[in-house]
Amino acid sequence: MIVLLVVFMTNTIPLHRHIWAAVDLPRSLHATAQPHALREDAMRVSISRDGRVFFRDLRVLPEALPDLVHDALREGAEKKVYLAADTRSKYGDTVKVVDLLRLGGIDRICFIAEKSAR
Repeated sequence: MIVLLVVFMTNTIPLHRHIWAAVDLPRSLHATAQPHALREDAMRVSISRDGRVFFRDLRVLPEALPDLVHDALREGAEKKVYLAADTRSKYGDTVKVVDLLRLGGIDRICFIAEKSAR
């Protein structure tokens, strides 16, 4: 019973990474902290290993990204997108998302990575 309690408790603790918890982020020696990515109005886009796309915490069709970006910019969001692409996602999926973000008026894209130890 205690083991089950521990398992359920660890699965319900918020990860503060939003949908990024489901994305296996790439590792980099020179990753820098991006505290603005955690803001509630930040535009976070995630690409899962199977090509699913998420805008903030909602699953969306990639073709909807330009309209979602326009709406977020009208609401006062920072003109920067924080993109978390799974390490095993297809390169073509990432390129497609970047192109669609540019169609939405975004020039600044920050690729999210975890800082690795040497």
